[in-house]
Amino acid sequence: MSMWLTAGQKPTYKTVADFRKDNPKALKQVFKEFILLKTLKKSKVSIRLNIIVQTQMQV
Repeated sequence: MSMWLTAGQKPTYKTVADFRKDNPKALKQVFKEFILLKTLKKSKVSIRLNIIVQTQMQV
């Protein structure tokens, strides 16, 4: 999908390195939000599974 959005353009190593060097706070925030999202998603799956198991045990 990203290739379609960028019309086939690929960044060089230097472009990526410069972006990381110039935006450390933004990248750190994105990583934190990603981890939080994954943690919340796992928690929701765990809660759903517990509800299903409890419901089946009651039957």
